[in-house]
Amino acid sequence: MAVFFFWGCSNDDGAPSPTGQDTLPDFQVIGEDGSSIYQYSYSGSDEEGTILNLTESNGVPRQYITLRQTGDLLSFFSFASDNFSVVLHDAFTNAAISYPNFYAVSDDRAITWGSNSEFNLFMGFYTPRGTRNYNVRIIDPETELFTDVPVAFNTTRAFQPLYSNGRLVLLYQDSIENYQIAILDTDYASIIQNLDLGGAATSIFLDNSNDLVVLSSLDQSDYQYTIYDLQTLAINEEGNFVLNKFLPSGPLEANFSDNKLYYINFFAQPYPLTRGPAVYDLSLQEDRVIDMLGIAQEIEEEIGTSIVITDINFLESAGLFAVGYAEATPADSWNGGLIFIRPTGEKVYRIELPFVPTYVIRQ
Repeated sequence: MAVFFFWGCSNDDGAPSPTGQDTLPDFQVIGEDGSSIYQYSYSGSDEEGTILNLTESNGVPRQYITLRQTGDLLSFFSFASDNFSVVLHDAFTNAAISYPNFYAVSDDRAITWGSNSEFNLFMGFYTPRGTRNYNVRIIDPETELFTDVPVAFNTTRAFQPLYSNGRLVLLYQDSIENYQIAILDTDYASIIQNLDLGGAATSIFLDNSNDLVVLSSLDQSDYQYTIYDLQTLAINEEGNFVLNKFLPSGPLEANFSDNKLYYINFFAQPYPLTRGPAVYDLSLQEDRVIDMLGIAQEIEEEIGTSIVITDINFLESAGLFAVGYAEATPADSWNGGLIFIRPTGEKVYRIELPFVPTYVIRQ
């Protein structure tokens, strides 16, 4: 493990934050260079961070295909020689366990995603191969025993899943392209609830209480939201709002707190950036899109090259957006950094990293 001090931080005028904050918040981020995967952990109270090379210490492959997070547990799925493997890494203790070749490719199943809990691995698949009959395999990696759970026949699309506390949330479109949500109890390997959302485009995410938030819209303007207790499946809250924005169907990188929706705004193309942070206040019916282009151009002037946004996450405990970026040039550069932005739009800090940050660990 290498100690990495706070050498790459700047704010708008080179002075401490105008809010009186003397340090950055605690945060962690995953990133990469040409040969390795890294975790950077920053302590706000100590004003320093550490870099851990996960490829060297825990065997995380540079070409992993999927990263999942369940609490503090990060899961790096990879594929080679017709087999899926996974490395489970605890972001806080740095303990890790590997399950190489836990699933072999079969002629009768087409894999569509992989996920996991603290104890089991989950594989979404279609069977027989060539059909769209949607199933989930629950695997105990210690015993290699598994259970297959049918979800739906003749689907047209299966989205990436969400997992929390024994519940796997499966959003898919049925044979007539209506949106459906199946709730799978992973402890009992059974579907315990089905939600029919009709033809309304549907986005889902888990809030900081691990409740399921469902957003649906027929016209990408008038949205309905419903918040479910994921354990009891009771409706905690529901309502409507008007947001003239495209929210992609499937799992959404968003947070719902204090009657505000913190989300990622996708810019209409052509535009220099593809996305940036935004906040919609449901009480005031006001949408604030952060001037990400202005912030990016200011940083580009500072570092002398253009940047590419790699990840965006709202750190609720700090009240800041963390925005990861990569330096676009030179072509072989693996330098990047993180920008911390208030929901009101002010850039507070920027920290440089000797690798490209690809995933801000969710708190």
